[in-house]
Amino acid sequence: MRASDFEKLKVFAAVAERGSFVKAAAWLGLSTSSVSQAIRTLEDRLGLRLLNRTTRSVALTEAGAYLLHRVQRALTELDGALEGLNAYRAEPAGLLKLSVSTLSLSMVVAPMVARFLAAHPAIQVEVAITDEADLDGAMDAGIRSKANIPQDMVAIRVGEPSRYLAVASPDYLAAHGRPMHPGELIAHNCILLRTRTGRLYPWAFVEDGRPFEAQVSGSLVTDNGGFLLSAAVDGAGIGYMIETHARAHLDSGRLEALLEAYAAPFPGFFLYYPSRRHMTQPLRLFAEFLTSEAEAPRRRAAARSADFRAQEAVQQTA
Repeated sequence: MRASDFEKLKVFAAVAERGSFVKAAAWLGLSTSSVSQAIRTLEDRLGLRLLNRTTRSVALTEAGAYLLHRVQRALTELDGALEGLNAYRAEPAGLLKLSVSTLSLSMVVAPMVARFLAAHPAIQVEVAITDEADLDGAMDAGIRSKANIPQDMVAIRVGEPSRYLAVASPDYLAAHGRPMHPGELIAHNCILLRTRTGRLYPWAFVEDGRPFEAQVSGSLVTDNGGFLLSAAVDGAGIGYMIETHARAHLDSGRLEALLEAYAAPFPGFFLYYPSRRHMTQPLRLFAEFLTSEAEAPRRRAAARSADFRAQEAVQQTA
């Protein structure tokens, strides 16, 4: 088999695994027509049809299933060998494609991506903002809350646990009063958050150890968490968000936490990727960087605690 056939086999495997010429093209960084041509050339070379195409689907023939089974491991090993060459570069290089939610972008990626790129200038990061948790063939990894991550993924925590809070400005509370139970939210003007798929995010709470959702309504709906936060600060209504997202405004007094006794836990954000996919060096370095960033507040808190204990010991012996 000629060397060029290995590239065509990679194209064939990408189409077969994703069931789509379009998704395979996105993953490989090629045009759909180039992918189609590569498959036709490979089938002509072998004298066998490998894929059955219809207007809606792509399916393996019996010969195609046999070939995919035999070449998958070899192609994975080859990709791993080529990726391993990064160890011999002066600077790690490559492309990292991420699928992130709006909140994980603002709370996890945006605060650290400039430092990551400065540390690894030969790595290129491409970020797609979407509420779709499934990773298509073009994405290396995703970042979002664990509840939304498909079960067949490897997930690494990259954000501290927090909780969901209802919040409002002092001006709003002075004018409309403070709800004492989540059931009272229905009488308030709540700022609603809509996903990119069209549904409204639920307002989840916990009472006596049992989770439940509160009924809410309001005159303002948005699909942007940053705008929701600023609208709550401006007194447009009661907002519902992750506490860490609102922390600066809570600390300054521009927002007040409501219904804290009923706050539902938020497990944090996670970086995730398919368990069967080779972890590229850009993804590995990004995961290590995010993990280190997530652990930094804990290390600083531990250092402050150690300093406080040391000062107490000095004072006791003085």
